[in-house]
Amino acid sequence: MKRIWFAIGFLAIAVLLCTYEQLTIKSAYYEINSEISQAQNAQAAADKQQYALDAAEIWNDYYKKISLFSNHSVFEGIDLTFKMISEYSGDDANELDELIAEAKSELSAMYDSAKISFSNVF
Repeated sequence: MKRIWFAIGFLAIAVLLCTYEQLTIKSAYYEINSEISQAQNAQAAADKQQYALDAAEIWNDYYKKISLFSNHSVFEGIDLTFKMISEYSGDDANELDELIAEAKSELSAMYDSAKISFSNVF
């Protein structure tokens, strides 16, 4: 009987951790994507850079949580892109636009690969 309760407890913990991971990834995606969309829509270079830096700060907060549960290789590319955004000097506006677009596509790929769907399970 103890084995059954242990198995039930283990399954409950696994479901709770998976739910926490899904909720964390979803909130990170929507929050960062909102900032990136504002950066893409901003006309002034200073505003664009500020929104991108805000997105990078949000990513740094979520990266610590998400990397505990998910595949690190998916997040390394995003982390590198946001580090490049953080170190952006402001010389080339096209470079910032490219980094923002790259961050947005990498976030979409992360979200699509992490969400629970039939194609991700099988």
